[in-house]
Amino acid sequence: EEERDVWIVTGTFKPSPTGISWRRPEDKAFKLYGKSDQGNHLFNAGNFTELLKAFGSRTCRPVINRTDEQPTGFFGWQEYRDEWSKSFSALFPDPRYENFDLVREHFVEQTGLTIESRREPVRLLQVVPIKK
Repeated sequence: EEERDVWIVTGTFKPSPTGISWRRPEDKAFKLYGKSDQGNHLFNAGNFTELLKAFGSRTCRPVINRTDEQPTGFFGWQEYRDEWSKSFSALFPDPRYENFDLVREHFVEQTGLTIESRREPVRLLQVVPIKK
């Protein structure tokens, strides 16, 4: 365990996604973006836990889910970078992923959830190369 900056998610999920419908005609996608929700973006879909993981990935922090109820079903999302590049970045956090407070603000508007930044202990998996 190690203390890290994390997002604590609480409240009741009240979905109001603003993205385009792409999974099924009746589904709108949640937008994960900082400065802009225009231009190139990545599409994905999954359950509520995976949606929260996508938010955490976009903001480079673990998410601790303490919501009132776990929503069921599947959700689509669109992830926008602040700068677009097809090249792989080995840097962490990736410099193309910025404006984390704006991403949080936009995600809160679309989910109705409360998302706070805190420092809490999290479990880490450490990967080390095997020496021959």
